Amino acid sequence: MMKNTKMMTLVAAGVAGLALANMPVHAAEKTITLGSTGVSYPTSYKENDKLVGFDVEVANKAFAAEGYKVKWVNGDFDSLLQQLSSKKIQGVSNAVAYNKDRAKQYRFSKLYATYNQQVAVPKDSKAKKVSDLAGKTVGAVQGSTSIKNLNAYNKKVDVRAFESRDDAVTAANGGKVDGVTNSGPILKAVIKDKQLALKMLPDKIAADHDGAVFTKDASGKKDAKTFNAGLKKLYKDGELQKLSHKYFGEDIINGKALK
Repeated sequence: MMKNTKMMTLVAAGVAGLALANMPVHAAEKTITLGSTGVSYPTSYKENDKLVGFDVEVANKAFAAEGYKVKWVNGDFDSLLQQLSSKKIQGVSNAVAYNKDRAKQYRFSKLYATYNQQVAVPKDSKAKKVSDLAGKTVGAVQGSTSIKNLNAYNKKVDVRAFESRDDAVTAANGGKVDGVTNSGPILKAVIKDKQLALKMLPDKIAADHDGAVFTKDASGKKDAKTFNAGLKKLYKDGELQKLSHKYFGEDIINGKALK
């Protein structure tokens, strides 16, 4: 009887081992790898060596609502999009503004945030509106829609591209360029947080509608669908709005896209 019991135990253990070995990896732990700059306050930045920020928290909470954990990869904006194109990462969540060219290459999530693009200039600048910057140089993030938008708004303003938003803002604050252009709510948050000697010009250059981007294949379609489902839950319970006020002091959530 003892021999039969031991034999049954060994057989059961073997069957269990085979079952575990044949289980798909995602069943054990559902993770998704996303890219973010990690240097773009207040959307993605480091605080005590921890990655935080509006778009970081939105992605973490949206995927968590669907049972996923996010693994983050940091890099400059252009390199992150290149990594997405080569499928080294599964998505980018870092204030990615929608445009037709990007939509041809990447699958956008619901456009959950709306920003008005503006220009900030040094406090001692005589410029009162963007047209006053004709012949002068304004900094912008390389690869961002800000460059195209400003060129369309006023061709007489020269644009200098920087690798990161921080670099562009620092250059404007230090007088190396005559201004910096980016999303208005972001610039206001940065100026306030760092107590910079910059002021906002009133011009609303363009309205950017931002979301996360994923690959255009079936996998990316699934990832975007999962993210969108989580987004809708966050919007419904008011969590998205809370995150917006936490990082920007105002509501930038595009509710129409999430209903």
